[in-house]
Amino acid sequence: SPQALTPGRWHHVAITANEGGAMRLFIDGVEAARWDGPLGPLWSLGNQFRLGGAAKSVANPAGILPGLQGAVRGFETYAFALNAEAVRELCAERTYEPEESTTRR
Repeated sequence: SPQALTPGRWHHVAITANEGGAMRLFIDGVEAARWDGPLGPLWSLGNQFRLGGAAKSVANPAGILPGLQGAVRGFETYAFALNAEAVRELCAERTYEPEESTTRR
């Protein structure tokens, strides 16, 4: 994404994808990147997926993409791809005050 994340600041990050290959990345409720496919089967490993980093794949043959460097406050999955309006609404609902941060040092 061309949009940089500010260290020390909470960000709402959402990724939507559907079987047709459309994938969207939203940062703080705004679409930051898109991929219109083909994506391939979303659940080719059954109900397993990875949050942060990447396993060996066609896009990452060496399996060396770095994992998440930060904290995750919440994680939700849906059985369908959210539209942009739904992502904006979720972003507006999920805010917190900086003193609530649980950053590890």
